[in-house]
Amino acid sequence: MCTLLKSLVLFISAITCAIPNFVSGPGFRSDNGKKYVDFTLSEYTDVEVSIVDTINRKVVRHLCAGRLGANAPAPFAQNSLQQSVEWDGLNDDGINVIGIAGLGARVRADMHPLYGGMADKLMERGIQKSSNYWFGASANESENFFGLSVDSNGTLYVLGTGTVGSVISMRAYDGASGAYKKTIMPFPSGMDRAALVPYEIMFLNDGGYRYRTSTLADLAYRAGALTLNRFSGFMLPEVIDGRVLAFKYSRVNNVGLFSRVFNGALDISLNSVINNRGSLIKSPALAPLYSGPLYMTWFPDHKSVLISGIYGWVSTGGSNGWGTGYVDTFSSWRDGQVYKVDLATGKTTSIITISKDSLLASNRTGFPGVGPDAAINGVTTDDSGHIFICDRVRNCIGIYDTTGNFIKAIPQMSPDNIAVNRKTGEIYLVARRLNLPTVLKKISDWRGNSPTVMATFSFTAGAKSYLVVNQASDKPVVWLSGNLGYGLNNQGIWGVRDDGANFTLISRFQDSAYTGGTQYRDAWSGYLTRMDADAATDQVVVTNNFHGLFKVENWNNPFMSICSTSSGQKLTAAEVQIGFNGLLYTQTGYKIARYTLNHLHEPANYVAKGTNILADNISNDTYIQGAAYGGIGTKGFAVSNDGRMLFLDRRTYALYDSTGSLIKDTVLSTKLNTSAGVQFDRKGNIYAAGGRCFTSEMDVPSDFISDAIYRAATGVIAKFDLSSSLTGGFTSTTVNNAVSVYTKAGIAPFSEDPGNACICRSPRFDVDAYGRLFVPNGISGKVRVVDNANNLIMEFGEYGNSDSKGDGSRIPMFMPMAAAASDNCVYVSDDINVRIIRVRMNYMLDNCPDFTTSQTASEGFYENVNIDDYSIQVSPNPFNPASTISVMISGKSVSDRLNVTIYNLEGRVVRVLADGIYGNGLHKFIWNGRDDVNIPMSAGVYICKVTQKSRVVAARMILAK
Repeated sequence: MCTLLKSLVLFISAITCAIPNFVSGPGFRSDNGKKYVDFTLSEYTDVEVSIVDTINRKVVRHLCAGRLGANAPAPFAQNSLQQSVEWDGLNDDGINVIGIAGLGARVRADMHPLYGGMADKLMERGIQKSSNYWFGASANESENFFGLSVDSNGTLYVLGTGTVGSVISMRAYDGASGAYKKTIMPFPSGMDRAALVPYEIMFLNDGGYRYRTSTLADLAYRAGALTLNRFSGFMLPEVIDGRVLAFKYSRVNNVGLFSRVFNGALDISLNSVINNRGSLIKSPALAPLYSGPLYMTWFPDHKSVLISGIYGWVSTGGSNGWGTGYVDTFSSWRDGQVYKVDLATGKTTSIITISKDSLLASNRTGFPGVGPDAAINGVTTDDSGHIFICDRVRNCIGIYDTTGNFIKAIPQMSPDNIAVNRKTGEIYLVARRLNLPTVLKKISDWRGNSPTVMATFSFTAGAKSYLVVNQASDKPVVWLSGNLGYGLNNQGIWGVRDDGANFTLISRFQDSAYTGGTQYRDAWSGYLTRMDADAATDQVVVTNNFHGLFKVENWNNPFMSICSTSSGQKLTAAEVQIGFNGLLYTQTGYKIARYTLNHLHEPANYVAKGTNILADNISNDTYIQGAAYGGIGTKGFAVSNDGRMLFLDRRTYALYDSTGSLIKDTVLSTKLNTSAGVQFDRKGNIYAAGGRCFTSEMDVPSDFISDAIYRAATGVIAKFDLSSSLTGGFTSTTVNNAVSVYTKAGIAPFSEDPGNACICRSPRFDVDAYGRLFVPNGISGKVRVVDNANNLIMEFGEYGNSDSKGDGSRIPMFMPMAAAASDNCVYVSDDINVRIIRVRMNYMLDNCPDFTTSQTASEGFYENVNIDDYSIQVSPNPFNPASTISVMISGKSVSDRLNVTIYNLEGRVVRVLADGIYGNGLHKFIWNGRDDVNIPMSAGVYICKVTQKSRVVAARMILAK
């Protein structure tokens, strides 16, 4: 398939590949009362045929789409470049529209991807929040931030998780203001292959690369190259000689600290990241078990490092060798020591030691899950060869020379972390104690007779605090962080400026993320895996797995905003769908609700129920709600063309009709643990995706043929009709009861065996109005478009981190987890990079002749209509501000329900005027040109559809302005 832009393809077509062209048509003809769209192409390619309003280029009827050839989907002729597609004169909603001027038959062919922008910011309270800036927005990781560092130029480096469950990242910020500069890890795109060889990188046949997935956890959490456990890690507090070391630090059964040196990457203009250093400590080997928070600093010679805060731990129980126990006070890794580690040899010696008697007499506070505090926590040095320690046994700052000789002690309660101003000798100290506020203190020059506290600042920290000082600014800026585990409101990074007698807060990386309830958090607090797009307006809605609901409306200046009503009510959803009728459907827990899709959403009530909410009809399974991870328990929710609603969770298959009444509620015989959602096509077929179902016919990209993780974590999409059973449909190798199985789709990633890895979210696919499938694959890093006959139409995506921007056919992404399609674009949730990417469906051929300008109303709509036992009349028409629809009922139709609804030309419901039983006689209904929530409609043509049982009649109404 050609992948160049249209202008370039036309210029060098002789070199690349054959360019499809129209040999004839497209044209429109009538034959014996039937209407056809005719065309002939020069080459086999994919084709899309529709009836459109040529004035605003909106699709009125989606006819068909797919790849021509031996396996062309119906109604295309097989093995033929000459095609004739019949049109029955109806729009997508089944209304006759033949008489309307300005309609055209559009034929588009040879689809290619074209980058169309991305939304990577959240608008809240008038402030745009960047996903790169709001670093570490997790409520469920025991540590968000693994380390802070600052270099001599004043650049701040942060190591931690970017979002909930996201990869461990290293990012650079301006150390004076906190402004974002660059993401260093995960790697940027476009790096030299030689620089990547030492890392867990897969080089692809197309010249690109991505992280290797030895386990799903590598992809979902660690970004491969850092290989740091989510719950531990460290980064040196100062960047020396253009180097920064990042460490893996596990307290349980670890044989040594594992380090990586990053060279050059600290220069924001460079992209090189090299040197796997292996185990930092080689002799003596670390104790089999050890505890305590890890603190590190450079030794003044910059050839060694000092470490403190860790100590041996003797277990007294527990199946994992951890359990309960006591502090080691007898081995070489006993508590109360500061160690000097030679970076070249890994030889470790104790340089400062507190006596055993002090250790045994101490009564130190414990922190849940990490054992008691170490006797010595923070450690730092200055330029004149002094070592400063936080002595938590004797509640003081201990000052020593570089040989370990004691110089001085400064009494301070609960010292935890420490830094020294090299210019002034002032000390910055973090004092931390369980259940008490954590306090930053500035202490006057330690060389004086009576150092005193000069300024304080309170923040929050849990089992460990982080502290670095940018001394390159005119006034020092202190950067603080604390790992809390839970309690997101107090999590974050604080930047405070030293103004002498006080500290001034200048930046907070994570402000309060609870906005309107405990289950509502900002967009950067979760996985963006539940997404849908409106085919006509390109409005995109997305959930963040914590029930927060957001939207992107303006792609000229894209950003996410919080979905809310005019009264200020914030909408929440674990699942979300935009129906074919243009309404927004949400599912949270056991409630399904629907709203308008306006800028401010309003409840769209069911006429028969008087409410927009369906509740408590779904079988009780608490995993539906999924606690904080609201989108994990739910397995799918979809709305059909006729308003039916399908809900699927691990145990339940529930189907509702368009009035909100339950049709059936089936309890599945076995739990459905792996699903990527369900979708309807316009014909009412159900599409479901099942995980860990790898059929023998699966189409595997050549780069992943021998990749066991791809096979274990990839699923298939299957089509079922309403009479088919979804229960037990997916096994490890087959799909049962399906009408079709789409082996070209390859949807991923699903969690591996639960005992191996949980990525804590599932992918989501989409089916458009033509029956084409849009399928994300977070392992390959690509999105596929597959037609309804299982032909691959298009594939796009290449590796990129959060700094990578698209251009032309370059579509950078890390982990595509959801795809949604409008009539002209594909929207992709790039989960790891926390952004929504828009990809234009760019067709090399796009022809849309207007074939109805000469037709008259006599072929289609009438202002006065008589059918069977009732008649309607619209007057005035055209109208402004209101028009009356007069309906005369007589005879046998009196007992049938009457519905009078106004539609726009896209078949969207604008206003329901009547829905009930009306007796014989004349009934008048007035339409004032407004929709169901009283918003004035724009001038144009609308359809009044009157339905009574099987009898349908429609009248054209022209709203003039």
